[in-house]
Amino acid sequence: MAKLVTGGTGYIAAELAHILVERGEEVVLFDIFINEYRVEDIKNKVKIVRGDLGNFPEVANVVKDNGVTEIYHMGGLLTMVSEGNPWASFRANVIGTYNVLEAARLFSVKKMMFTSSIGTYGLGIGDVIDDLTMQRPTNFYGVGKLYCEGLGRWYMNKFGLDFRSIRYPATVGPNVRTPGHWMPPMIEDAISGVAEGAIEGASDIVASTSEAVKNIVHSAIEGASEAGMDVLTAVRNVARGAVSGTAKVGGDIALASVAAVEGAVEAAGKVGADASEAVRAAVIGVIHAADNIGSEAGATVRKALMNTASLPRDVVKKAIGGSAKKQSATIARGQ
Repeated sequence: MAKLVTGGTGYIAAELAHILVERGEEVVLFDIFINEYRVEDIKNKVKIVRGDLGNFPEVANVVKDNGVTEIYHMGGLLTMVSEGNPWASFRANVIGTYNVLEAARLFSVKKMMFTSSIGTYGLGIGDVIDDLTMQRPTNFYGVGKLYCEGLGRWYMNKFGLDFRSIRYPATVGPNVRTPGHWMPPMIEDAISGVAEGAIEGASDIVASTSEAVKNIVHSAIEGASEAGMDVLTAVRNVARGAVSGTAKVGGDIALASVAAVEGAVEAAGKVGADASEAVRAAVIGVIHAADNIGSEAGATVRKALMNTASLPRDVVKKAIGGSAKKQSATIARGQ
């Protein structure tokens, strides 16, 4: 009467494993890469099997050999990895899910829970998503998940398997940073007052558009406010991190700088901070980052900030002047 968890040492799967163990269930964790640290405290209470979802004999054997009656299918490749290697994604996510369904059919598994994704939506969704919302995914990960939802529904109708799907939105957790997924570092860096990690973690998205920088900075400051940080300190630190991170991924520093200040000011307004002080704090953070990158970057950023109609020129000018004086004083002190 074992419960099988595929992708069993991944973040969500490992948390599920703990819950199942607490309930007194017999638990089998199936994974191609074993993150033992996530299940260190329960490793003597679960069975860990290394295996590949794309290899049907391995999937069939783990179901058959352990008398599995319920499957939590959580294994697969995530969005950015799937975009970079769609062939591996198809094997792990689509063929892998087919293999799990076939093993469930052949060995009389009663129930299967499939982790799907908000990525199965995409185009034309409104403010509210429900089971009637049109699913038109725009990335390979979402396309595969949508196909597997339909495949599972067919197995339910054809063979009576109790198949259910959960469409997760972006999932976050402590110390979990998946390449290309910007939300976890955005939240953690907001609490710590640093945006650089968020920008670097989302380099494929952020470096190509200033709007993404603006949104990340905006969200980070709101998160910092909720976490009880001093908002103006957060504004300065997040704006500085946005420019540093953009430079590291080869993005347009001038555009990122303006976007960072705009996002910071909008967010500061939402959390009740003084707009002029927010502009000043953001500009100081941006200029410090640009100066650390190099004098040419600093000049480019100053010019971009001064020539942007959306920012109050007098406040920007004062902030730039104050930042330059502070920088000169620091150099004079030999710091």
